[in-house]
Amino acid sequence: MNERTHPHQQVQRTVRALNRMIAKQVRAAGVKQLATVSQTSPILVVLDGATKTVPASRLTSYAPTVNDRVLVEVFGRQVIVLGTFTT
Repeated sequence: MNERTHPHQQVQRTVRALNRMIAKQVRAAGVKQLATVSQTSPILVVLDGATKTVPASRLTSYAPTVNDRVLVEVFGRQVIVLGTFTT
């Protein structure tokens, strides 16, 4: 440890490094959530809790329809529609 580096500064650096590693792992794992299809070609969805549309990809087995409630997986900025969601 450098003589000029205080112990709390080293802890702060370690915490920041761990937070970056955790965030990277979460983005890589993907997050499932619900959305509503607002446009079909290209596919745009509104994620639950959001107000803006985002572009999405889809599985080939899913044929989108406007207002479908769908389950999506979000990988960073990529959104993939997994299929319709019904209760």
